[in-house]
Amino acid sequence: MRGVGPASGLLLLALLAPPRLHAAPSFSMVSTFPSTSPVFNGAIQASTPTPYPLRVYYVAESSYVLSATTIDGSSFTAEEGVRLSSATSPQLGVSISSITGVTVLPMPTSGYFMLYSVIADSHGALDYQIDSATSSDGLNWANTSATAAVVDGGSSYLASPNLVELSDGEWRLYYIRAGSVVGNGAIYTSSVTSPGQKPIFGEPAVALNVNASQVAASTRTDGLVRLYYATPVSGSADTEIASALSMDANGTFFTAEPGVRASTSSFSGTLAWPFVMRSTNSYEWRLYYDYLPSGKLPPQEFTALSVAPAPAAINPDSAYNTESAATFTIGGDVFSPGVTAQLSNGTNTLHDTAINYVNDVDFAATFDLQGAAVGSWNLIVTNADGNSATLYNALHVTFPPGYVTLKDNLLKPAQGGATTISVTIFNPGNIVVKIYTLIGMHEVATVFDGYESSSGTYPFTWNGTTSRGDMVASGVYIARVIGPKLDSLNNKIVVIK
Repeated sequence: MRGVGPASGLLLLALLAPPRLHAAPSFSMVSTFPSTSPVFNGAIQASTPTPYPLRVYYVAESSYVLSATTIDGSSFTAEEGVRLSSATSPQLGVSISSITGVTVLPMPTSGYFMLYSVIADSHGALDYQIDSATSSDGLNWANTSATAAVVDGGSSYLASPNLVELSDGEWRLYYIRAGSVVGNGAIYTSSVTSPGQKPIFGEPAVALNVNASQVAASTRTDGLVRLYYATPVSGSADTEIASALSMDANGTFFTAEPGVRASTSSFSGTLAWPFVMRSTNSYEWRLYYDYLPSGKLPPQEFTALSVAPAPAAINPDSAYNTESAATFTIGGDVFSPGVTAQLSNGTNTLHDTAINYVNDVDFAATFDLQGAAVGSWNLIVTNADGNSATLYNALHVTFPPGYVTLKDNLLKPAQGGATTISVTIFNPGNIVVKIYTLIGMHEVATVFDGYESSSGTYPFTWNGTTSRGDMVASGVYIARVIGPKLDSLNNKIVVIK
C-alpha cells in the first residue's frame, strides 16, 4: 500500500536477470505514464491485495494528498478535490511545510486509516513526524490525535511511512528514519495492534540497516513481507530499487535479496518512490517508480511487471535416479496457475509428470527420474503464458547405496559347500570382495576385484579357501565388499570343517 510519481526523460534502466537462488521477482518495464497522468511526486496507495478497481493516493507538490482510480494499474483517472493537506481539520498544532509520504489501509470493520509523514516548522526549527487521519469513504479525511512516530522530540528525520496488513490481521508500519537532516536512512518498523480508529504503535526497531530514501512493502501469499527501497550504489544518488524479504510472517527482521529490481547509472539520473501491488491476475506484481534524469524536471514515472516466474528453491534438493515418481516442493514467486516444470542437465530434459499448484509462491512437481544421469540438474519453471525462468544447479541426482546379501553363510567347505555373496549396485563401478578373519582382520582371499559396467546384482561365491587354494580353519570370517556407494563389513560367514 504505497508509493510513486512521474516525469520525462530517457530512462537508462538495467532490469536484472535473476541469478541462482534469486527469490525476488524480476521486473520488465512495460510503460511510462504520460505527463497528464494524475500520479505525481508521491505515493500510490492501494487498499487490498487484489483490489481492482481501486483508489490510489499520492502526494502532489509536497503539499497535498490527492487520489485517482484505476481498473488495471496502468492507467489512472484523477478524482476531483484534495484528500488531505495542511488545512485538514482538526489542525495538528504545527505549521506543515511538506508532506513526505502517505499510506492507507482499510480498517477492520469499515472506513480507512491513513498515515502521512510531514516536515513542520516548530518555532523556527524543522520538526519531523508521522501523523494519522481517518475516513469513512476514502474521499473525506479528518486528522486524528494519534501520532505514529516522533523521534528525539521531532528532530530526527522520518519519512515514507508504509502500512501493511499481516497474515494474522495485525498491521505493521515501516518508515525511513535518518539523522537531523533530510536524507537517506535505515528502514524502521513498529508493530501496530488494535488496528482501527485508534491503533497502538509498538516500540520502533531497525528492520533493515540500509541506506534508503523511500520504502514500500507488500505481503506475499505465504505471509512473508517484502520491502522495496530506493538506495544508492555509491555516493548519495539513489540509482537502485532493491528488495528484502522478511524471515517470518511477523515482518520484523529482513534479509536483503540478491540483485536489484530496477537500476540506472548514476550519471543519468536517480530512481525514487518504489511501490508494488498485485497486477490484475493472482500471481504477477506491478512495480512503480520515479526516474529523475540528471538536471531535468519533472520526474517521470515508470511501471514494470514481474512477467517471469522466480523459482528460489526445490525441496528436497537431491534424489535417487531409481525413483519413478519423485515429488518436489518448489518455492519462489510469480507462479501462475497452469505452471509447468522441467529438469535439464544440458544434455537431457525431463518433463514433469504431475503438478500440484498451491499458490503463486508454492507448487509441487513430480518427475520420473529412473535412469537420469548422476549430477546437477537445472530447474526450468514455465508459466501458462510461456514466460520461464531457470534455477541453476537446483537438484542433485544421485544413485542409492549398494547392498550385500549372503546365502549359505554357514559354510562347510569339506562337503563341497560355498557361500554366495550377492552384491547389488545402482551405478557402474569397481567391485572388490575380500574375505578377512574376524579376529585381527587378516586378509584371507580375494573373491573378486573388477569393474562392472552396469547397475544390477552380481553373485560371487567363496568356497572356504585362501587365495593360494588352501582350506581355511573353522571360525568366523568377514566378507568385506567395496563398490559404488558401498563399503560393507557386516557380512559374517561361519566356516565349519
